[in-house]
Amino acid sequence: MRRASESPWKGKSLLTALLALFLLALAVLAVGCGRGSSKPSGEAEESESDAGWSGEEPYGDEAGGKEEGLTELKGFGYGETTGGTEEVMVLEGIRFGDHATYERLVIQFAPQAYNPHYGIPRYRVRYLTPPYEDAEGNPVLVEGKYLLEITFNGNKADLSPPEGYVQVYTGPDEFSPGYTVIKEAKLVPAYELNTMILVVGLGSHAPYKVQELTSPPRIVVDVAKP
Repeated sequence: MRRASESPWKGKSLLTALLALFLLALAVLAVGCGRGSSKPSGEAEESESDAGWSGEEPYGDEAGGKEEGLTELKGFGYGETTGGTEEVMVLEGIRFGDHATYERLVIQFAPQAYNPHYGIPRYRVRYLTPPYEDAEGNPVLVEGKYLLEITFNGNKADLSPPEGYVQVYTGPDEFSPGYTVIKEAKLVPAYELNTMILVVGLGSHAPYKVQELTSPPRIVVDVAKP
């Protein structure tokens, strides 16, 4: 009796199974490669810490909002600073602001009603050694070991109306922000008409920076924190 030979389908079933496994592996690999970034190859991912950062931080205003300029501590120093024009402006307000790396003092002005000229009045900012005396020879006591004197062409009233002057500035003459550096400030009598003096008491001998800003016109003094 002739011995029956092995079925030829046994070998074909094994090859078919191996081929199916190979195709399944290729499919899984293709799906895995398709997952990931949708950015084209070669395009760098944007870091959250860098997004929108231009290397410049905007100034905050006196209350923590926006103000023109940069907070970079460039241009700070101890020497006398002068600027402005010969215009005599009307004092409108004095305010202060505390920020991360500096403290701010702002002197804001308004134009005279019948005077077409408009701009930053002439000013001078300088360190002085206490004690300080005003134009009448009276001692001025200001909290702080160091003094900044800010002199500017200004007045509390608008002198241009033909029917008589109009009081514009009605704020205080003394200020007590009580910051780390800026402790106190006082408006004191000046030596000349249309000249005003603000004496600022500081807790440390800190460098400062002065800016002239417009709309509205104002003198901004930033004092660096230690």
